[in-house]
Amino acid sequence: MDMRVVALLMALTLTIIVEWCMLLIIGEKRKRVLYSSIPINALTNLPLNMFVPSSGLPVLVLAEVVIVLIEATLYFVITKDIRQSVIYSTLCNIASLFFGILVLLMILLIN
Repeated sequence: MDMRVVALLMALTLTIIVEWCMLLIIGEKRKRVLYSSIPINALTNLPLNMFVPSSGLPVLVLAEVVIVLIEATLYFVITKDIRQSVIYSTLCNIASLFFGILVLLMILLIN
């Protein structure tokens, strides 16, 4: 398997795990919301990791803002609570961005 595909799948898996855990930490118990986070993350994470990493920091920041808005909208469709949806999207994306940067730094230190 192409290493690029492996890297994309690893990034997606990490994002799903981190954001699922964040939803649990902030008290979400509804299975519909928890399970919906998987396709929501697939929809936003794969394009982000396919196109943005080589584009530089300003593009990454803009892409993350757009992703927070997209995911908040999708969570709103599920929860019908705009405040909760924005909180979920914002906190989950901050957590996954933090862990993604942490993993990247660890990889760079190993190499």
